[in-house]
Amino acid sequence: MGRRTAAGRIVAAATASAAIVAASYGAAESALHAARASAATVATTACGHASGTTGSAIVLDDEEVLVAAHVVIAGTDLTVTHDGREYAAELRQLDPRTDLALLDVPGLYADSALGIGRPRAGSTVHIIGEGPSGSVDVEILRLVQIRIEEVRSTVRAQRFGFEIDHRVALGDSGAGVFDERGDLIGVVFGRSTIRDERSFVVHSEEIAQLLQGEESTYRCDPDSSRVVAQLSQ
Repeated sequence: MGRRTAAGRIVAAATASAAIVAASYGAAESALHAARASAATVATTACGHASGTTGSAIVLDDEEVLVAAHVVIAGTDLTVTHDGREYAAELRQLDPRTDLALLDVPGLYADSALGIGRPRAGSTVHIIGEGPSGSVDVEILRLVQIRIEEVRSTVRAQRFGFEIDHRVALGDSGAGVFDERGDLIGVVFGRSTIRDERSFVVHSEEIAQLLQGEESTYRCDPDSSRVVAQLSQ
C-alpha cells in the first residue's frame, strides 16, 4: 500500500511538472506573439546613383516602424509591407551613428505596442524578421562598444551593441531581436568580417535614445546619392 501511495505521488508530481512546463511554454509563446506580429519589410527606390534596397523592419506601435538606417539612407519612395499589405512610409528620424531610422507609416496599426528590454550576455534570444534568416534562436556572446564608420561616411564613431552566434544574411538588417518576454532588445545591422557564425546587433539603449530624439523632414540629395535633413524655414 505504501509503495502504491509513493508511486501515486511520483505520478502526481510528474503530471504537475509537465503542467508547469506546458504552462511556461504557453506563456513564452504568448509573450512572443506580439514580437512575431511586429515583423515587416521595407523597400526603397534609388536616390541619385544609389540602388533601391530592401530590408527587415519592426512595427513598434501604431504607424511607427523601426528600420536599419543603411537600408533607407540612400532611398526614396519608402514602402513598408506588413501582414501582406503595403503602406507608403515617410522617414521621420535617421541616425547614421547607430544605424537606426524611424518611419512614419500612416494606416499601419500594431497588434500591440512593443516593450523595450535589456540584453544579457549568455542568454538565448530570438531574431524575428522577414529576411532570409526568418525567426531563429541565438545566444548573446557579449555586450560590446563597437567602433565603426557611420553609415555612408568615413567618420568613425562608437555604437553600443552585442555579438550573437549566428551569421545573418543580406536582407536581415533591421530584424528585431527579442528576449523571452517578447521585449525588443536590439536590431540586427551586420555580420562579422573576421569570424564565421558571428553577427552584430544594435543595443536597445540606442533604440531608446532614438525614440526620444527630434523628428525631421528628409529629401533626396542626388549629388550625394543619399537623403538629407531639410533645414527649417
